[in-house]
Amino acid sequence: MCSIIIIIISSSSIIIIIIIIIIIIVVVVVVVIIIIMITTTIILIIIINNNNNVIFIDIIIIIMFV
Repeated sequence: MCSIIIIIISSSSIIIIIIIIIIIIVVVVVVVIIIIMITTTIILIIIINNNNNVIFIDIIIIIMFV
């Protein structure tokens, strides 16, 4: 791995490194958003079973994440 990184840096293509970092960040963010969506839908289902008034708040939250 170290030699690959050195080759990338020696070929002076720092842009590729930046792109890779951005892709990793985007993937992490997407995974986090998916987890949040799943948890909000679970909460939504629980709230639907309990009370009908609070549903709209969760729907608004889900729309905000999308």
